[in-house]
Amino acid sequence: MFIKQNSIVKGRVSVITPFFNDGEYIMDCISSVQNSTYPDIEHIIIDDGSTPEHSKVLDVIDFPNIIIIHKPNEGVCITRNMGLEIATGEFILPLDADDKISENYVSDAVEVLQKDPNVRVVTSEISQRFGKSDYRIIFDEPFNMGTLLSRNLFHITTMFRACDAIRVGGFDTDFNKGLEDWNFWISMMALGGSVGIIPGTNFYYRIKNIRRNTSFGGEIGHRELQKLIWKKHRDLYSVYYADPYETYAYRALKQDSLKSLPERIRDAFFNFSKSLISKRK
Repeated sequence: MFIKQNSIVKGRVSVITPFFNDGEYIMDCISSVQNSTYPDIEHIIIDDGSTPEHSKVLDVIDFPNIIIIHKPNEGVCITRNMGLEIATGEFILPLDADDKISENYVSDAVEVLQKDPNVRVVTSEISQRFGKSDYRIIFDEPFNMGTLLSRNLFHITTMFRACDAIRVGGFDTDFNKGLEDWNFWISMMALGGSVGIIPGTNFYYRIKNIRRNTSFGGEIGHRELQKLIWKKHRDLYSVYYADPYETYAYRALKQDSLKSLPERIRDAFFNFSKSLISKRK
């Protein structure tokens, strides 16, 4: 997809927030951005066809640095790409409507990108999950492209330069049902460069009962999207893996393919029964 470059304001950060029926959480997201120590942030919130009771929550938001747009539902990739076209920031930070950032995250990430042009993306050392889960994810290993091809290493709220997002064509709409962030980071890091890490906990990822990542077709849908990532980056995979099934994410595909039909039915029934039991607890 072609994304056109807007007039860029040097040093500005554009926070891009897709909004879909998250009226209950959006003020937490906005407050975390407004409390940022960085002086030049525009916050672009794009309502992707929410129901009226959620959309009306945005009508009372009145901050001079917030841009609110309403549009029909088209999915997260098209919504983020619209944000990229509207953005005037030199740097981009995606932030979902139910998540939050620390006060220093934007300032520290910009500093890293400004100091070292070789840094392609900047992420948080620790991502804290909250809501229905409270465990932490720690980025504690040097970046390796082979590892990124094996599994997604970055949460969506990772900062990058707007010009790089333009170079890779934004978010691929073939991944509107999920894994669009993993595909995007592979495309970004294929440009070359290194990864900057901001120490400490700077990103807070809300876990709800149902998230888009858990509702795009179950295990089969997830496997199909994994295959699509391999197809999109086949040449790059061939540099690191003679067989894509050697990667962490794709070994499960091979295991599934080797199972007989009765075994797959048995496993599906077991997983379904397990989910019912957990819901009753």
